[in-house]
Amino acid sequence: MRKYITTVDGRLAYNPEWQQLNSTTAMTSGLPVIHTPEELMALGVPVPKPLSGVIEEIQGAEYTNAFNFRSGQDVDQSALEGLSTVFERNAIPIGLLGHVAALRHYNLCFLIDDSGSMTYQSDLPAYSTSGYMAARLNRNSAACVTRWQDAEDRLHQMIDLLAYVPTGPITLRFLNSTKVVMLEHRGKTFEEFKQEAHKAISDAFTRVRPSNGTPLFEKMYEVVNGAASARTPVQTAFYIMTDGQPNGGAVDIARI
Repeated sequence: MRKYITTVDGRLAYNPEWQQLNSTTAMTSGLPVIHTPEELMALGVPVPKPLSGVIEEIQGAEYTNAFNFRSGQDVDQSALEGLSTVFERNAIPIGLLGHVAALRHYNLCFLIDDSGSMTYQSDLPAYSTSGYMAARLNRNSAACVTRWQDAEDRLHQMIDLLAYVPTGPITLRFLNSTKVVMLEHRGKTFEEFKQEAHKAISDAFTRVRPSNGTPLFEKMYEVVNGAASARTPVQTAFYIMTDGQPNGGAVDIARI
């Protein structure tokens, strides 16, 4: 296990030896963040009861059965192991585990701005993007990527997390394009889901060309009412990725 946290005089602290071996990971002198159950146990930190309950849930049959794995399917790790890996890699505090696991009760809808301004530069340098962008970016560059590339990279990173949460269908929609991407866990291993999802996201962001305005209110009205009027309504969490004001300005902001 990575010993990036140690104890000094009975207090948790960042391990300078680990930092020397992992120079790409930024550390501060502040309170160390614990990411995984293994780190809690290795450091002898008591597991809070709410967190302990979430860990038990994720390891339980009900959570696992929600993925609907096919009979005899080879799943090489548990959902908790997968989540721990992603939490550690992305420096996510373990206290957020319950919030992530709670998404299993929802369908997810990502509404993505594909207006012309998404081709403008973001504040994300290419070297900070994930490996999923390597085919289209020079990830050694300090130049900032476009807002469109930034949005795609964030989706790829979220998929690595959502692969281990048995949510309902995950839908990607755009403000202008009619392209719709539907992702489902049912019957897929974690790796199968990730491979399918990452390819679908890459294909969509290659085919959709950002242009036109930002009809955010109109699109939100369409998707929210569509979810509410479904024959069997399911709780739906909506995520909006946009870089500016909607077409209607202050009026549409108030309506939203």
